[in-house]
Amino acid sequence: MANVAGVRFEPSGRVHYVDAGDLNLSSGDVVEVATGNSTAVGSVVFGPDQLVHSDLVGPMDEVLWILDTPYRPVHSDGG
Repeated sequence: MANVAGVRFEPSGRVHYVDAGDLNLSSGDVVEVATGNSTAVGSVVFGPDQLVHSDLVGPMDEVLWILDTPYRPVHSDGG
């Protein structure tokens, strides 16, 4: 089974399942994920150790690395 984690790219957005590779992720970690032709920064909502079973199949986006800054979404109104 792959090392799967759940990441949100927006505070109330849907959870995206990603391949954590060899990284040891925990809830609250801020990560950069390779998404198609670009990257996105998101917050881990559950780590691989919190996933009991996964029926996910197919390729998943890959976590590139853990960032060391808190997750602070930027709003379109500049706030």
